Amino acid sequence: MKKATQLYTNIAVGLIGIIDRNLNIEKAEKLMDFYISNKDTFIGVDLANDETKYPPEPFIPLFQKAKSHGLQVTIHSGESPIPTAAENVRTSISKLGATRIGHGIMIHESEEIMKFVKDSNVVLEVCPTGNWLVGLFPTLKEHPIKKFKDFGIKVTVSTDDPGLIGITLNEEYLRMVENGLLTIEELEESNTVAYQSSFLPEEVKRKYWNNT
Repeated sequence: MKKATQLYTNIAVGLIGIIDRNLNIEKAEKLMDFYISNKDTFIGVDLANDETKYPPEPFIPLFQKAKSHGLQVTIHSGESPIPTAAENVRTSISKLGATRIGHGIMIHESEEIMKFVKDSNVVLEVCPTGNWLVGLFPTLKEHPIKKFKDFGIKVTVSTDDPGLIGITLNEEYLRMVENGLLTIEELEESNTVAYQSSFLPEEVKRKYWNNT
């Protein structure tokens, strides 16, 4: 990480340690302890992978521990079309301490949980093209990111895995405008939300934000 910031002086880097849902709890606990003991490098932690088989509840103690040691929390949740998807988002926020949710798009099926996310001031890290390509919506125009934005939920626009999805962030922005999902002004707002919700220290963020 230090080498990257020395080589590319116009970017800031902070690593987020991922806990794979597929891990048994003992291995997950050891990995979380590693992130905590190296929190000068890891500024946050995440829970990712298959939520259809692995709900968030077993990981609650691990993420509460990370939170108590000063690590920020973002959770991949509400991504899969399963009956518990929206409720998983609520659990990730209220029990695991997430201030950001990776995807979270299935909350569009529950206005109650949409309101909970809004009132909790939690940010959805939305990857519209990726969601569409895996078949969650018949067309990109039907993606609920506009619904979330209009509802008052904070959203950012992301690419998911650019190597897998095959799209850059600029291309994602273009698709948002072309499909009538977000305006240029709303994209600028989403970038501000991304800045504000970044886990990097404020003094670091401010330095690079002013250079853009």
